[in-house]
Amino acid sequence: MKQGDKWNAHGYYENEEITKIVVDYMREHDSLMEGKRFHPLHLSEPRDNLDGAVAGILRKQGLGDGQRWFYKNTKLPFCWRLWHEHFPKAQWVVVKRDRAQLMDSLMRTPFMNAYSCLGDWERFLCAYDHAMDAIEENCDSFSFHVDALFSNDSREIESLLSYISKASVEVAYSLLDESIWNNEK
Repeated sequence: MKQGDKWNAHGYYENEEITKIVVDYMREHDSLMEGKRFHPLHLSEPRDNLDGAVAGILRKQGLGDGQRWFYKNTKLPFCWRLWHEHFPKAQWVVVKRDRAQLMDSLMRTPFMNAYSCLGDWERFLCAYDHAMDAIEENCDSFSFHVDALFSNDSREIESLLSYISKASVEVAYSLLDESIWNNEK
């Protein structure tokens, strides 16, 4: 997992080896060489053996056959078709966040430097939302409103847990590190 740094001391909870596959794929198909700016949207170019490459990484990291796993990466909406092709039975959790809080975070976070004005970020997020909508329309998905974690909205959390087949909300709360919560509204 990606370790913490000066921007996120608690870590990113992202699998760096799988993320490298995603980033390499996106770079390979970035015909305009835009990099972080306007990601190539709705990529559907084939990539042979994505499922095998991911399975190999997970086995190397200790995951046994038949064990469930999850992968978190904010770039996935831009290449969701590829992932859906290789993992057609995957469950997708589409995380929703208050737009104003998200925009504030994007403007304050130094490594999120693709844009410097709200208008550019808004255009980017509209494209991102379009990709997220496509995931919801075409994949086995659940929309989760992240604010539920901070407001102790047990109904939203229980619905998520039911979707991913977990037993109880108490178990989920016991796994959360409350020190990372930002309760300021």
